[in-house]
Amino acid sequence: MNWCILIPIIISLVSALLGGLIGCMICRRKAEEKENSYNASANLHNAWEGKYNDLYASHQTLLGDLKNCKNENAAIKSELEAAIHSKTRMETDLNTCKAAKSELEAEIAKLKGKLLELEENGKGLSIIQGDLTACMSSKSELEAEVAKLKGKLSECGENVNGLSLQLAAFATPPEPDDLKIVEGIGPKIEELLNKGGIYTFKQLADAPIERLQRILDEAGPRFQMHNPGTWPEQSRLCYEGKWDELKKLQDELKGGRPD
Repeated sequence: MNWCILIPIIISLVSALLGGLIGCMICRRKAEEKENSYNASANLHNAWEGKYNDLYASHQTLLGDLKNCKNENAAIKSELEAAIHSKTRMETDLNTCKAAKSELEAEIAKLKGKLLELEENGKGLSIIQGDLTACMSSKSELEAEVAKLKGKLSECGENVNGLSLQLAAFATPPEPDDLKIVEGIGPKIEELLNKGGIYTFKQLADAPIERLQRILDEAGPRFQMHNPGTWPEQSRLCYEGKWDELKKLQDELKGGRPD
């Protein structure tokens, strides 16, 4: 065997093997360094990402705070404007009150002057008050006297009415008319009217409605329901001979009453 040839080959193989081992070690070292560098970069990235997230969260918080500040600022501005408006209104009210106070002070001064005048004229007022009291007392006495006179007048009126009825009873009655022609008057009511001194159309036309109603009321409930309101008008038409107008009027009546 030719060792001269084998030795260089062996050396070359050993060198290549050592070189490969050394290269592998170097590559492994570089890979580890790169991995460490990557891990460091990743950790740094994660750290920066965490800081970014923290900064973003802080930014969002600051934006929320800024929005709240703007809202609070707007509310404060609105309250300030309201306060300014209220202040202006209060100043106006104050000026009005001052003016009113001045007017009241002037009025009080006038009233004080009048009060002094009244106090000075107090004696005259006392005299007037005494006269007024005397007048009131005299007025009461006069009212009592008037009431008595009214009572006596009423008694006299009743006596006159009684005498009138008595005179009517003794007087010769006129030629009676047929009062039954009047719508609402029947034989019984005609008899009542004759007893009350009413015999003719003229007398019935001139009779007050109150007198006719009193005759009916005194005759009892059976006759109180009748209404003599149109009897004088109908009687006047009969007295004046206006029969057509009487018929037209009676066509509009029902039982002597307006339909």
